Amino acid sequence: NGIFAIAFKIGFVIQMLNSIFNYAWQDKAISSYMKEGFKDQVNSIFQKYFVLFSCMTLCLIAGQSVIVDMFIDGNFHEAKNYIWLIAFGFFFTGLANFIGVIYQCEKQTMQITISSVVANVVLLLSAGFLTFRYALYGASIAFLLANVTMFLYRLYHVKRFIRLSLNLTYLLAFLIASTAVLLATFYSVSLAIGLAFVFAIGSNFSELEKLSIRFKKLFN
Repeated sequence: NGIFAIAFKIGFVIQMLNSIFNYAWQDKAISSYMKEGFKDQVNSIFQKYFVLFSCMTLCLIAGQSVIVDMFIDGNFHEAKNYIWLIAFGFFFTGLANFIGVIYQCEKQTMQITISSVVANVVLLLSAGFLTFRYALYGASIAFLLANVTMFLYRLYHVKRFIRLSLNLTYLLAFLIASTAVLLATFYSVSLAIGLAFVFAIGSNFSELEKLSIRFKKLFN
């Protein structure tokens, strides 16, 4: 279906950004994993990764109408209904890939295969049921469910090797912000983009403050 293909390609932007980070993370992890103290830093890196890409995902969703209206033929504007689900799906793909690098370092790559198979089974079963009932919405939801399943499987299983945790306060804030941005897209694109940027700036305020201090030192 052309509409779903367009939604998938726009949502795939998140995966492209994830891939850039993942290559850098993979190089860093493989070269430093066995060094003393590195494992203690991994959870902090994971937290920052979660914040960064949740903000990027939210900004893409907020601006999806602008992207579609500017670059996509009017016959395919229905794609806007599914982009946010696909984008969230790729967001969880990125989180799962982050954990996949830890499996590589631990030489437990079989878990990457097992979790991928589990995710594909969820995709096939949910797509068969949901697509029949809800068409493209069903296919998009099935894609999201499969990637959430893969992430949760890896997050739970990887605790055998390293401690990873989600900041529940931030997760709640992200869910609230996502709901607000999605609702805003129905009324005002400008409002949706504004909310996404406010959330992004607020989420990364401490990092921005550190950058500001560094720039001040450069010019003083």
